[in-house]
Amino acid sequence: MNEFPRIEFNQPASAPTKKINIESDIQVFQKSVAFERISIGLFKFCQLCSGKQVPPGVLEYRLVNYQDDQTHENEFQNVLYTTDQVIEKYVTNRLVIAFLKILEDIRSKIDLHPPIENHSRYGNLVFRELFDDLTNDAENLLDTHLTGIVAIGNFDSYKTEAVYYLTNAFGSRARIDYGTGHELSFLALFISSVMCLSEPIDLNGTEILILFAKYLDLIRTLILTFKLEPAGSHGVWGLDDHFHLPYILGSAQFVDSLQNKQLTTIKPSSILNNSTVKRCCLNNMFFNSISFIKKIKKGPFNEHSPLLYDISNVKTWLKINQGMIKMYFGEVLGKHPVVQHFWFGTILFPWADKDGNPLPTSIVTE
Repeated sequence: MNEFPRIEFNQPASAPTKKINIESDIQVFQKSVAFERISIGLFKFCQLCSGKQVPPGVLEYRLVNYQDDQTHENEFQNVLYTTDQVIEKYVTNRLVIAFLKILEDIRSKIDLHPPIENHSRYGNLVFRELFDDLTNDAENLLDTHLTGIVAIGNFDSYKTEAVYYLTNAFGSRARIDYGTGHELSFLALFISSVMCLSEPIDLNGTEILILFAKYLDLIRTLILTFKLEPAGSHGVWGLDDHFHLPYILGSAQFVDSLQNKQLTTIKPSSILNNSTVKRCCLNNMFFNSISFIKKIKKGPFNEHSPLLYDISNVKTWLKINQGMIKMYFGEVLGKHPVVQHFWFGTILFPWADKDGNPLPTSIVTE
């Protein structure tokens, strides 16, 4: 049994509000229950994904295929299972099944909002129609798929706060962009849902990888369909324009973090090898992300992705995994432009210390 802390519904829920207003609020955030829950969830997911693979038929090769040739380095390139097939073959956890069905329902909305033809490099305005559709349907999605699974007896309180993290996990309506802050919202939604289970149930790493792989593919579909701009990107010196979690989970797949040892003969330098990327991109999240970068960026890899190029010189996946986690705490959870959009309620992610005492709130003057 992989125990997660249990969230108690011992006070009224409240719609999440903005608490991180200025740079110094980051230090306050790092003392919060919210920060602790995110950290616990992330580390546990890494441990569970150790030595696991994304199973065949889960990730969509079309979204990451950056070569026109038809060679088959991976025998599953042309295999893509429906959500129901994925569940039937690989998933028994009721919570993961519910989240997969939520993602499938959101995916089906894309077909209802085809992008308009325009010549802009970024930002198809139809994305706002899709976002409004998702926002209007968010509570219904939670009702339909999570009732009777999460927060039994307190579901309305859960929903009051969870709906914020669901609607913010798929990009910004105003800016028509997507970045690691939105990725954080999805991570937080799933972590808090695990912690709100009325009865503890086992999670396994394969199911976690399946869920985040399906989320990743949905976001990539949005990016490619609606030309979502990178949110808060560091440009050429950033890790990735849109994502960070797949690099953590993908490197975790290759290591045993508890035993401090590597579980694969595939070397980090292989991310520069097209044949290896093609062979591994459907079963490993790190290689899948490398393949997507090569699809959407042109030119030499060392020029458009110098940080990843440098990472390829690291000797072990264990060091890479440790580095990816450290970078996440510094560049995502520790950066004001990212976490200022992560809001706080009173139940799931409270702005309170570990004893339940409210944390100080900065005063913002216009």
